[in-house]
Amino acid sequence: MRNSFTVITTSDAIKADPSGRAQAAYSVTNTSSRPVRGLATVKAQGTTKREWLSIAGETERDFAAGATENFTVNFAATGASAGKYPFRLDVAAAVNPDEDFTEGQVVNVEVGGTTVAPTTKKPFPIWIIFVILGVVLLIGAVILVLVLKSGKPTNEPVVEETPSPVAETTVTATPTPPRETGGFAVVGTTLVANPATHSGPCPVKITFSGSITANGPGTVKYTFVRSDGARDSRDLSLDFTGPGSKTVETTWTLGAADPAFQPFRGSQQIKILSPNEMESERANFELNCQSRPVIGFPTPIIRDHRRITP
Repeated sequence: MRNSFTVITTSDAIKADPSGRAQAAYSVTNTSSRPVRGLATVKAQGTTKREWLSIAGETERDFAAGATENFTVNFAATGASAGKYPFRLDVAAAVNPDEDFTEGQVVNVEVGGTTVAPTTKKPFPIWIIFVILGVVLLIGAVILVLVLKSGKPTNEPVVEETPSPVAETTVTATPTPPRETGGFAVVGTTLVANPATHSGPCPVKITFSGSITANGPGTVKYTFVRSDGARDSRDLSLDFTGPGSKTVETTWTLGAADPAFQPFRGSQQIKILSPNEMESERANFELNCQSRPVIGFPTPIIRDHRRITP
């Protein structure tokens, strides 16, 4: 196993804000003497959940020999209980991630826990009592007036009208369904053409090398799509036993020396079919096909053998 990178952080202990958010800064350096394309992945440790973590910006970058790139890891654990949650940033060579990778320093995020505001009980509206008393007094006054107008006592029962109660409408809040947590998915894919530019005899075989990165164990189904509309008819798949990257490769042989087709520009890309849809950037190439010289016979010299007389 080789290590083309060093991965360090400015602080291995940070504190989340009241909403459970924090950021960790990492510095990644290519320690080799050659250019390397690096693939960064964030690894959850301990009780940290993977969906709390994300990398700002591009996760795959080109490193010149001795070059350094800065990465920022976003931590968002809204609603998490108080405690410390560790994670780290790993960087691997895109062309050989299983053999050339470096594990970064572990960062511990301290979360203070969330607080719930106490529920304030609304006081009983006193004005309702006064409304009821007013209605009762009004009914009593009407009955008294009717009795006095009749001038005589009455044995008939007095029917008191009771105001119809006002129906109260209870509004029940429907809870918002929780957001689904992320499962197995492809998080990145790359593809490059070799050679990217060709000048010389044709046909020529272009080799396309790339990688597919997943966040956990599962099966990835994919295909190759060419710029001329052709698509790989094979059932292509990769089995992942855990988070990481796997390399893929395909070829395309083509080229015509006809000047009408010069230069020829094309491309190919990876298309992820499941567990989620994703496409790599196009791997572009350019061909400048040159025809081989045709070896023929020299033009014959025709001599005049007519006889000239004086």
